[in-house]
Amino acid sequence: MFPKAFKIIIQHFSDQTLRQSQEEVCGSVKKLDQNEGSAPVTLDDVRRTLRYLNYFGLAEKPSPRCCWHIKSVDDMCARLRDLVHNRNIGNEGEDF
Repeated sequence: MFPKAFKIIIQHFSDQTLRQSQEEVCGSVKKLDQNEGSAPVTLDDVRRTLRYLNYFGLAEKPSPRCCWHIKSVDDMCARLRDLVHNRNIGNEGEDF
């Protein structure tokens, strides 16, 4: 499930640079998810989560072949506050 992958990535990888492929990140997320007992996280869930985080400026991927940097929770909160107060910042435009 997409929200579960989001929660795991935020909780466990905050302010970290992931020097892994998306498949390897998915494997790490699946290991962390084993204790949940519900539907398992899929590679597609992890990909959507990373794209979502990147789109809203909560994670960065400097180039297609590079690693992901997940921003700290404090940085994410600041970014989300900025989005709430000014919907026209960044590349989101009016319809983010």
